[in-house]
Amino acid sequence: MNCFWMCCLIACGICLYLTGKTGSLSSIVMREFEKWISKNRGKYSHLLNESLRLRAFCVATSTQRHMASFDFTAKAFQLSHPGNEYFLPCIQPYIKDKNYKQVNLLIIHHLLFFQTEKSSC
Repeated sequence: MNCFWMCCLIACGICLYLTGKTGSLSSIVMREFEKWISKNRGKYSHLLNESLRLRAFCVATSTQRHMASFDFTAKAFQLSHPGNEYFLPCIQPYIKDKNYKQVNLLIIHHLLFFQTEKSSC
């Protein structure tokens, strides 16, 4: 069983997830999963793939009211990694809606400028 996939399913299946509050059950699940996986990453990191990371990203950004749980998701699912430009299509709607604060939080604070091999930074 893929622990990353199960975490996404649990967080998505909790009806309070859409509140986006840090005390919601889904936020607690993600926070506890991040603590657990940080101690067990060596055993399970091979289970992470682009599809799972995209799913986790979508779960964490499904609410625009609060981004605190996104930090736990970004760490647990290692969203900041070289080659993570596949998140760009997920961020483009925020740019189109001129939600620049959200774009700032997602890119600068969590995804670290889309670390690519071509980056000159």
